[in-house]
Amino acid sequence: MYYGPERLPAGPDVNKSETLIIVEGRADVLNLLRYGYRNVIAIEGAKGRIPNSVVNLTKSKKTVIAFVDGDRAGDLILKELTRVAKIDYVAKAPQGREVEELTGKEIVKSLKNAVPVKNYLQQVAQAERVAAQQPEVHPQREGAVIPEVEVTKLEALETFQVPQAVIDDIKSLRGTLEAMVYDAKWGVIERVPVRDIVDYLLKSDGKEVYAVVMDGIITQRVVDAASVKGVKLVIGARVGLVTKKPLNITVLTFDDILQ
Repeated sequence: MYYGPERLPAGPDVNKSETLIIVEGRADVLNLLRYGYRNVIAIEGAKGRIPNSVVNLTKSKKTVIAFVDGDRAGDLILKELTRVAKIDYVAKAPQGREVEELTGKEIVKSLKNAVPVKNYLQQVAQAERVAAQQPEVHPQREGAVIPEVEVTKLEALETFQVPQAVIDDIKSLRGTLEAMVYDAKWGVIERVPVRDIVDYLLKSDGKEVYAVVMDGIITQRVVDAASVKGVKLVIGARVGLVTKKPLNITVLTFDDILQ
């Protein structure tokens, strides 16, 4: 179901329910629907302005819960949401996790731990005050760490040439929750659901998979399976909590390719 002129992914009860849950993207909506939450609507990542349809929904007498990923992007979206919309409670996925990958029990726990927006804003203000008192760290200083994502981008630009046909595939994959598997000549080997990509890679004996493009979160399991099978490049909608990235694989997001 879609809601409003922006055609925002939403559950069927966003208008009639007394409680509204706002999430980031379509995959988040689908996951919550899977566990029975029909009063949910997505802002589709909020790259820019929060959709007017969402802002107008929050002006009603509904109790509004903003439920976002447990990462920096989620914090930025909450900051914009609380600036333009009436938010009553703030819920976050566990640190480093995505709403779309949570189990039913994890969703219940996250929503149960939602805090009043006033408390959340106080926590943010306190964190900003503490951060302002810390000395600035520059990457060139001894002991400083350059963010891995930046190194990955640089490596990819030097090593990989992604054909226009694959860039077009990336655009067409958005919102499908599917993955495309390529050989070393960028020929399509197969198209599979994202939820099956780990099993597919592990069972891909005799298939020389060079790259995977997936409309989903790149998790540690995906990276591990890809590395074991010699995959050189994984491109996904987002990167989840990947704590161990083998040197033989490059991980990028759609935004890295389409920017």
